[in-house]
Amino acid sequence: LLVATAGAEIYEVDDAEGMQLHAGPLQIGHCALECWGAATNPAVPYEFCTVGDDKSVRIWHANDDSLVKMCMLDTMARCVCYAPDGSFIAVGLGGDSDGKKQRKDGGFVILNTEDLTIIHEARDSKDIISAIKISPDGTTLALASHDGCIYVYNVGDFASKAKCRGHKGGVTGIDFSVDSAFLQSTSSQ
Repeated sequence: LLVATAGAEIYEVDDAEGMQLHAGPLQIGHCALECWGAATNPAVPYEFCTVGDDKSVRIWHANDDSLVKMCMLDTMARCVCYAPDGSFIAVGLGGDSDGKKQRKDGGFVILNTEDLTIIHEARDSKDIISAIKISPDGTTLALASHDGCIYVYNVGDFASKAKCRGHKGGVTGIDFSVDSAFLQSTSSQ
């Protein structure tokens, strides 16, 4: 009998068979290529979400190192953010596998935080979404794309509000001012 620990839990493993004697995995996480995006839930202490190349969206609880829930998308994901009230999660899509673009590069999905069902899905860009943010007042969603543009949407109906151009390279980061009146960005060039 071998004993292994994961966070605060202790697991017994049968050393002859190499199997865990209790239900559940010893360790779990993103399993392919890279984990790209992470965001904390402003409404639930110790909860955070991660996304990556394995096409999974995972919600974790930091206090006990546990996976709370997860869902699979049909494409790679690069970035994630929570609504200010924690009611939904916005995920920016894109990535490449062996130099091949993904079918939904430049898209985004809105997931219900409660059960991770898709509330909305859209795609205006054709290139990787590198950053995604929701304004502090919860009214505006902004997506930064490797195509050099920032796509801005109304929260609620997710109707397109604006397309900001001007970067010579891919947009690498975006952030709203505290009063939600301004959006600032950085780019690769």
